[in-house]
Amino acid sequence: MRVILSKCATILRHTENDSHYEKSNIVMTEILAETLIQELRKTGCRITQARLAVVAVLAQSTQPLKPMEIMSQARRSYPSVNLATVYRTLDVLQVAQCVSRVRLDAEASVVVACHRTALHVHLICRQCRQVMECDVALLAAHVEQAMQTAGFTPQSRAIELVGLCKTCQQEVEP
Repeated sequence: MRVILSKCATILRHTENDSHYEKSNIVMTEILAETLIQELRKTGCRITQARLAVVAVLAQSTQPLKPMEIMSQARRSYPSVNLATVYRTLDVLQVAQCVSRVRLDAEASVVVACHRTALHVHLICRQCRQVMECDVALLAAHVEQAMQTAGFTPQSRAIELVGLCKTCQQEVEP
């Protein structure tokens, strides 16, 4: 396991943009990568170099990505990554509730890595595609109660709200 995490960390360090990451973000990225790898292992998936490259892209992304974008970025560290591997990896991670597929508009469906397994909200800017996760403890209690009352079992623990972030709103205003 340590060898696999080391390989993934090497991929993460190789592909990261130093001006974009702070040390705390790198630690969070490595923790998320470790979580994603553990979930793949639980399902019996082989942990290949191609899957590690996909995991590295998902873990370091600060915005939702289309599967083609994931493949393109993963190929920077492992050139033989193909779209089938990306989709299979995403399917497994979605079932494990580690990623969410979100529709930004009628045409674009993107993938967001979930940093939390508890109920949370993704705030997604449709213009710059930044994703912010926010904890909603008060809302979560009400949603959990409603699910329990209805006897409902969710397949996802994330709520996605698509709109404009503060920066993009200021750019749009005259």
